[in-house]
Amino acid sequence: MMSSSVPISTLSKNLLADMTSEEKLATVNTALLDIPSYELDPTPLSGSTLKIIYLIYKELGIDLNTILPISQARLYRQFHKEDVDLAIKDSLITIARLVDKGLTTFGEWSRFQEWLYGRVENLAGRRPIDLVALQTGRYEVSQTLERIEYGLYG
Repeated sequence: MMSSSVPISTLSKNLLADMTSEEKLATVNTALLDIPSYELDPTPLSGSTLKIIYLIYKELGIDLNTILPISQARLYRQFHKEDVDLAIKDSLITIARLVDKGLTTFGEWSRFQEWLYGRVENLAGRRPIDLVALQTGRYEVSQTLERIEYGLYG
């Protein structure tokens, strides 16, 4: 997924206003993936930025309520914080990596989304979207994407 790099702290509705959903996703994911792991804690991610990320993913059919390891109420409380919890930042970056890998593997959002919501034989017939709520599930989905990318199976 290619996008110009924008610091996570500068993401705003105005910046993303004239972009397609896929362009918004690319911009957000690039901003998240540009944060080095050793800078994750000191890098602020405001609740308002989290809400923008949440809405972009929702626009594309991914409900962060179901894949972040927190309750809906806690997620909504995060929207009002100056800096969201470290565990949420970590989960967002892991999800961004997974989406980036999916887009690299399938080449376009619609093909990746079809796979994400379809039953995958190599995931015991489960839908990848149902597995990404847990770290072990994200790992399995990531491994499956790598195998597809290298032509081992689909």
